[in-house]
Amino acid sequence: MEEAEARMEAASDANCRAGSMCEKLYPPRPPEWKRPSTPDHVLDILADMSFNDRKAEQQPEPVRAWYKACAEQKSESEALWKAYKTKVEEIDCEAGMDGLEDAYNDSVDAMWQIGHRIFATPAHTLDGIIIKIRAGDRMGAPDANEAFLSIAADVRRLAAAEATS
Repeated sequence: MEEAEARMEAASDANCRAGSMCEKLYPPRPPEWKRPSTPDHVLDILADMSFNDRKAEQQPEPVRAWYKACAEQKSESEALWKAYKTKVEEIDCEAGMDGLEDAYNDSVDAMWQIGHRIFATPAHTLDGIIIKIRAGDRMGAPDANEAFLSIAADVRRLAAAEATS
């Protein structure tokens, strides 16, 4: 498991280094689009309208123009974000980030498979239980319950064996 963990850490380091290099090449992030404050003259018109009058075809021209301007601004912002994301993906692809992420994920899977095999193997000594504790620590919180259940079963088995001897 130590070897698998070392491979995982090496893959993580390679992924982080490449990610840091890519981030330096990313274009500036576009600003988040937020709907601008509604102008007072549009608010005044809306205040005088009933709910049913707010349908698009019944709105006065200043209100329609305001909503149209907002929609255009939002569309422009979405286009900027789409271009930004496309450029980021191109940079990541050129750096081989997909392969690095796949290598990292494969190394995590390999370590977890070893950990699950350790949990599935009955421990017959205190050293065996300590190995399971270490495996649980290495694998982190998501698999801690599996580790504890395995250790509890081992302790019960060892206690029962001790009681019969």
